[in-house]
Amino acid sequence: MDPGEKILRATVDRFEGDKAVLVLDRTGDKLILSRSALPEDVQEGHVLSISIKIDRESTEKTREQTAELIEKLAKDGKES
Repeated sequence: MDPGEKILRATVDRFEGDKAVLVLDRTGDKLILSRSALPEDVQEGHVLSISIKIDRESTEKTREQTAELIEKLAKDGKES
């Protein structure tokens, strides 16, 4: 496991339409996800393991795209 990775356990509490309400085991916090983000056969009462980690590559790409957009907007603003 990546040292920056966290593993959460959550219980599927219920379904509300196309949403699933998960309850995190340690905190009791609720997490609402699209049902399509979960395995097809998931049911109420199932315990899920959720891995969370920073996607450093995507973060860097987003930062670069944001910087480029800010630069473009600043440049376009000066030309007006």
